[in-house]
Amino acid sequence: MLIRPSECLQNSKMAIEKLGAVSAPTLNEIIYKRLLQSIVTGKLLPGTPVTMSELARQLEVSLMPIREALRKLEAQRLVIVGRNRRIVVGQLSASELSEMYRIRLKLETMAAKSAVMGVTDEGIREIEHAFSRMEMAENEEDFFEGNRAFHFSIYKAARMPVLLEFIETIWARISPYMHMYISVMLDYEAAAIFHKGMLEGIRSRDSKEVTRWLSCDLNRAARISLDRLKGRERSAGSEGSGVGHENGGSAGASTD
Repeated sequence: MLIRPSECLQNSKMAIEKLGAVSAPTLNEIIYKRLLQSIVTGKLLPGTPVTMSELARQLEVSLMPIREALRKLEAQRLVIVGRNRRIVVGQLSASELSEMYRIRLKLETMAAKSAVMGVTDEGIREIEHAFSRMEMAENEEDFFEGNRAFHFSIYKAARMPVLLEFIETIWARISPYMHMYISVMLDYEAAAIFHKGMLEGIRSRDSKEVTRWLSCDLNRAARISLDRLKGRERSAGSEGSGVGHENGGSAGASTD
C-alpha cells in the first residue's frame, strides 16, 4: 500500500512534536545563578555593599537581568535592600547563625533518616559516586562542591521535595560563613571520617549510624564558624563599630 507524501509529512510532524521543547536557561536565570554562587561561596562577602551598575559592568549585561536577580536574592534574604534603595549582601549575627545551624541539624537529620528508609541501590551508587568525587578533591573549592554533592545525594534519596527546598535555603544562608571560616581550619581527615561513617550507615541502612556521623559533621562546622564569627563581633565591638543584623539600615551602596 502506497503512502501519500502528505501522510509522511504528518507522521514526521507528530514524531517531532513528541520530542518536546528544549528549555534553555534565560539570561535572567544565568545572572541569578552567577550572583547566587558568588554569595554562597563567599566571593561576595556578607555585609558587602553592591551596586546594580557595577554588577552589570562586571557581568557585561544590562541593568534589567541584574534587577531581576537581585529581587530573587532579596526574597531569600541573601541581599538586603534598604529603604533608601541601598543594597548590601545579607549578613547574620552569631546568634542568628547559631539558630540556623540548629535548624539545619533538625532538617538534615530528618532527611537522612528518611533517606535510609527509602534509598534504592541506584541511590546508594549515586551517594558513593558523590563520596568519591569529594575524596578526589584537589583543592578547597572542589572539596566544598563535593561536600555539597555528597550531602544532597543523601537528602534527595529521602524523596521529600519540600524538606529539600528548606535545606537548600538554609545552606544558601550559612554557606558564606562555611567558606569564610571553615576553609581556614579545614581538616580533610576529620571530614573524611565523618562522611565515611555516613556512607557506611547508608550502605547498611542504619539510620542511627548515619545520623550519628551527620551530627558530628554538622556540629563541628557550627562550632568552627560560630567561634570565628563571635571573635569577629568582639573585635568589631572593641573598635566601636559592631556587627549589624539583617536590616535595611546597613551601610551600603546605591542601586544605580
